[in-house]
Amino acid sequence: MRLVGLFRGRGITGWRRHQALPGKPDFVFSAERLAVFVDGCFWHGCPRCFVKPKQNAKFWREKIGGNQKRDRRVARQLRADGWSVGRIRECRLKRPEASLRRILRMLGRIRGHLKIFAYVVTFVTPMATSIRQNIAIARYCGVDLKFLNTTGSDGV
Repeated sequence: MRLVGLFRGRGITGWRRHQALPGKPDFVFSAERLAVFVDGCFWHGCPRCFVKPKQNAKFWREKIGGNQKRDRRVARQLRADGWSVGRIRECRLKRPEASLRRILRMLGRIRGHLKIFAYVVTFVTPMATSIRQNIAIARYCGVDLKFLNTTGSDGV
């Protein structure tokens, strides 16, 4: 799976696969209680790229509608059990950096800003040519950088 390689390559830890949770999430961050599902665009009726089959249309409409209904039910159940739920569409993996940023933002809300900044820096360092670019990308990801202040001013 593409995200496995991205997680390993960026040093993102704490995830497991094949955990016994409702809906069988693709990735589970147990300590943060975050379940991440990677949904196939056809099977889950992606609003951006789903093409309705012309043959046996009623069957597919019901099948895909049932999948979407189950997705909502599973998400409600996990949230009721204290889990956060993230969904990434298969088509979004064509831009893996954006998918990674989304997962990092979800983890950042749970783990706190200090750890998320470490992940963002790990993620952007190979592409960034300066610390200024790292900071810009961290801000884009929603990281509060005030804790980095060493000059006595109010922000970075």
